[in-house]
Amino acid sequence: MADGSRDGVLDALFAGEEVGTRFRPTADPANARRRWLGAGIPKGTLRLDAGAVAAVTTKGRSLLAVGVTGVTGDFHKGDLVRLVGPGGEEVGRGLVNLSAGEVDRTRGKTSAETGYPEVMHRDHLTTG
Repeated sequence: MADGSRDGVLDALFAGEEVGTRFRPTADPANARRRWLGAGIPKGTLRLDAGAVAAVTTKGRSLLAVGVTGVTGDFHKGDLVRLVGPGGEEVGRGLVNLSAGEVDRTRGKTSAETGYPEVMHRDHLTTG
């Protein structure tokens, strides 16, 4: 990243001069995405039952509506939300596939009942 208003900045960069700030990529893009998810500001919270906590934290599964016991906040599809266990402890964060209202209407129901495959896909959540 360099100051684009400075004359000759591109020439300096191509000449190998140390101009601006260089951001090096991480070795594992998946870890970078998980760090990004963990550092974001959540728009809401989903309370999970013990089975859902185990599914997302130890089995690497997606979050289904049947495992959601409560919804707080006003969020939309694609927003970042917190995942909390039965005792209120944060167990993860991720991007939801449904709005707060949709999750609230479908919580506790199976995918067959809701018509939605998952509330949050495992590729869009981080735990721990």
